[in-house]
Amino acid sequence: MLCSIKGYDLKNRFINSSNDNYFVSYEDGLPSSINDSATYYIIVDSYSSSYAPNRLTEIARYELDVFARDLLAEYIKNGGLE
Repeated sequence: MLCSIKGYDLKNRFINSSNDNYFVSYEDGLPSSINDSATYYIIVDSYSSSYAPNRLTEIARYELDVFARDLLAEYIKNGGLE
């Protein structure tokens, strides 16, 4: 699932989470550069995207043989992120 999330929720729900079930991948220094009020785009599984406390907004859902990078590229191509 391609989802959007506010920076505050991204930090508190995923990056600084004590939930060992989350696998979060990011570059060194990223957490300190996240703006609490900015919108970010992340890829998560369908269970995490529908879990209300995560405060995610679903942008796109992919099927078999469709990659997360393709979802994001299609979203940008269609005017997303403007």
